[in-house]
This record gives sequence, structure tokens and C-alpha cells, in this order.
Amino acid sequence: MTNQIHYHDETTGLTLVLAEAKTSPELWQAFLAGARRRYKLYDAEEMVFASQTAVLRGIERFSVVMLDGRPIAGARTRGALSENDLPVCKELDGFPAFEMIHNKVRSRLSEGVLEGKTGWMDNEFRGDSTSIAPLLVAGLYLQLPQTGCRWIVAALSPFSVPVFTRYGGVMDSDIKPVPFPKPDILTGVVWFDRNRLEAQIAKFLPVSHSMNAGCF
Repeated sequence: MTNQIHYHDETTGLTLVLAEAKTSPELWQAFLAGARRRYKLYDAEEMVFASQTAVLRGIERFSVVMLDGRPIAGARTRGALSENDLPVCKELDGFPAFEMIHNKVRSRLSEGVLEGKTGWMDNEFRGDSTSIAPLLVAGLYLQLPQTGCRWIVAALSPFSVPVFTRYGGVMDSDIKPVPFPKPDILTGVVWFDRNRLEAQIAKFLPVSHSMNAGCF
């Protein structure tokens, strides 16, 4: 995947862009800038620094939702994961859930697993998440057939969980949410199943079949 993939939603005026950091460096920097603004609200900017250095390790797929030419939301993934890529969901480190999530990831490695990272949405648009969230999920979904994976696992804040579960993500009820990045913010684990997402996305995004083919 060397070129950007675009989908423009005429109804909302939003554009989904799927890209690679190495071939779209300016967009990647805009993605990171948006993430920093959001994560700074929770004193979690070090997580964005991890994203910034990820490209040096070849972890480079990301998607952004654009409005009038600027990113207002985004997410990235790493993988396909192997045993050598663990741990995942480092937000859970130090809690019993950390070992449990790794056992679950290991059991799915043969089907292909990506880790969702650095999801964000500009604060001014959080009240309009019903327009933005479907495109964010679509951006995640598109990365599954591109990589031959079935699963995405992500540690999400309580603000993000309702947004993503509404459009096909499933909260892992076995994993007790943990206080991260602050004691009053409970972060949980959400799974995205390619088989489930394909059916879900078809309901709210008519171009799902062309997305599955990797061409909008």
C-alpha cells in the first residue's frame, strides 16, 4: 500500500484518507499534531511520541478524517502482530488484565491481529461523533483486508468506547477496565472483527464493498 486511498462523503463533507507515514509525511505530521492536541488534555502526550517513532520501526498505516483539508480525527494500527510484537495494550501494564489480553491475542494470531493505536478526535467535533465515527471505523476496517488480518484489538478510553461499539466494535467483558492515563479514567479493551465489521459498515457506508477491494 504505497498510495493514499480516499473516500469523500457527500452528505457530511468529510473525507476519509488511508495512508502510510513514509509515503505521506506531511499528512502523518498533521495526524500527530491532532493527536497531541487531544492527548495533551489527559497528560498522555508520551503516547503520541510512541506513535511518532513507530514509523522508524515500520509501523506506519494510519487513517484520518478530513474536513476542509485538515485532519479532525484519526487512528493508526500496527501489525500484523506476531509473538515477537507482544506486548500489546501497554495501557494495561501492571494490571491482571495485561496477561489476559495477551493470551487472547495469542489465540487469534493465526487469523491475523492488528493493534489499534493513537485514536483521537478534535474536541470541538466530539459532539458530532455520529458523522465522524463511521469513517474512523471504516478506516480501521479497510486495513484488515489490506493486511490479511481478521482482528483489531485496542485499548480505549471510556469516551471512545461508546463511539466505536456503536459501529461494530465489541467491548471485551472479560477485561476489567483499568485506571489509565488518570485514576478517574477507566480504559477498556475493544475488539473489531473483520467478519462483523463488513456487515455493520454496509449499513451506514454504502461503499463498503469497494472499500473491501481497497479502492474507493
